[in-house]
Amino acid sequence: MQLEHVPGREAGPLRRRQAGIHPLNPAVHSFYRLISVNIQACFIRRTGERGPQATMSNPLLEDHHLPPFSRIEPTHVEPAVRELISRNRQAIDELLAAQAAPDWDNILQPIEELEDSLERCWAPVSHLNGVMNSDALREAYNRCLPLLSEYSTWLGQHRGLYQAYRAIAEGPDYQALDQARRKAVDNAVRDFRLAGVSLPEAERQRYGELQQRLSELGSTFSENVLDATHAWQREATEQELSGLPPTALASARQAARDAGKDGYLVTLDMPSVLPVMSMFFICLNVFETFLLGT
Repeated sequence: MQLEHVPGREAGPLRRRQAGIHPLNPAVHSFYRLISVNIQACFIRRTGERGPQATMSNPLLEDHHLPPFSRIEPTHVEPAVRELISRNRQAIDELLAAQAAPDWDNILQPIEELEDSLERCWAPVSHLNGVMNSDALREAYNRCLPLLSEYSTWLGQHRGLYQAYRAIAEGPDYQALDQARRKAVDNAVRDFRLAGVSLPEAERQRYGELQQRLSELGSTFSENVLDATHAWQREATEQELSGLPPTALASARQAARDAGKDGYLVTLDMPSVLPVMSMFFICLNVFETFLLGT
């Protein structure tokens, strides 16, 4: 059961969280790097001094209108995820125990808010892992994958929660819900079944093991793609880049200087490679020769 953290996710707690515990799609890493210039600037301006306040508060557990990217440290990640998962588990069980007649307002809406608190913690971590990946952040991120996978499986195979959703779907108030809420309920019931809620115990456990393994493999694959993307670079001459916009040309020259090289340097970061791709779009042979070396 996965909970997507990108815009456009479905309402309800069964939003396919496995997609949310993977890094951002490698194909869009560079695009997010482009829109994260201000985030990077905030990190660059920071000093090495952390002071006592950094250890006393965790920005991932605070309520913010926008994620406090500049304050998030790798050491914040696992404690925040563990606390929110523990809090959500307890709250969900208490909600179910307190309601004899589950409905949208006394079950679904509170659970949606609980899930949103976890998503508001994990989404900025996942984003930073894609655009500002470091060894420490990667390690913290990967330590949380089994936690989130286990929680996802627990949520998707929670028979009491499944029965509450079924009671709403089959109850007299279902037709009074608007179309969006009925769709959310229908999708949730479907996702409980897909998560193996009705399977025998041994098969449910095996499903959980497979989900955790898939999350680990997905993360490793994305890390490999990200590392390979960062490793590729191509030195170029001004003649080869003739026709490039002046700003892109200046950026390529600066990239070469930063790498201690002469001339120009093109990387697979989107601000670097996109102008080159656009320039060579009309000439596929030149594009293949320059970027692919074929």
